[in-house]
Amino acid sequence: STGKLLVITTDASGGSGRFHGLCAILRQVGAIHTSTETTPRSKYKPGTTDIVSIISRRTRTAQQCTGKRKSRTRRSSRGRRIGNGSVVGIPAELSAASLGIRAALERVPRNCRSRVLLLLDCERSLTYLCDGLYGPDDVLGRALQTIAHGTSSGSISVATVASVSKSRHDGFFDHAAADYIAAMARGRPNTDGSEAGNSVEERPCPSLNDADLDWLVSSDSTDKADTDTGAVPSTVGAKLTAISQSREQGKQRVDRLLKRVEADLGCVC
Repeated sequence: STGKLLVITTDASGGSGRFHGLCAILRQVGAIHTSTETTPRSKYKPGTTDIVSIISRRTRTAQQCTGKRKSRTRRSSRGRRIGNGSVVGIPAELSAASLGIRAALERVPRNCRSRVLLLLDCERSLTYLCDGLYGPDDVLGRALQTIAHGTSSGSISVATVASVSKSRHDGFFDHAAADYIAAMARGRPNTDGSEAGNSVEERPCPSLNDADLDWLVSSDSTDKADTDTGAVPSTVGAKLTAISQSREQGKQRVDRLLKRVEADLGCVC
């Protein structure tokens, strides 16, 4: 039953500063809204309404997945190989995944996560998770094992979704929202100063539409098409025009995203 599917979408936003922003969106697909809000429950029918929670926080910058260990004095257990490189500690993308998984364990009842799909936009993080490169005492590893044991199959599904942060396409809604919220979280202090992060309590949300699901299926080809725009501008004027058009399309995408976030989730980023 789709009502037992939990989709965890995570993203991290970095930069040149001291902090990264993390965001995880938990979507219980086809769930029944059971809160005591004034809106009549009859409006929320099984299979037509999801329940969504948003968790965000900022964390100090850690080395990215593509980097190499900077210090040889740290314990070797903290240097995790990812693809052809290694990292010190847990990179931001994996911290975001850990935030989402731990939030799911705390907030979503076990019977509502018999199937779990984790979506992220980092191929190297996908390798780290799927190849079991984390250690047995790793916080993320323990969280993965715990949530996997609670599913009907004893495992979770992990997949990448193409990033839309520099795209003109709307992309997958949950990931586009996580990308934007993570960027906002990077510049905001955590409200409670704890590891729990800042959160929007679970609330009803319209189910994903066909465009969202189609974009998930074809995200790779769409992402390629976004960069395949024909001949490269040959003059400075043409290049500046192309840059201006790209920025305007990106602004329009963000404007559409914020309107949908307010309409679907009832909150303003």
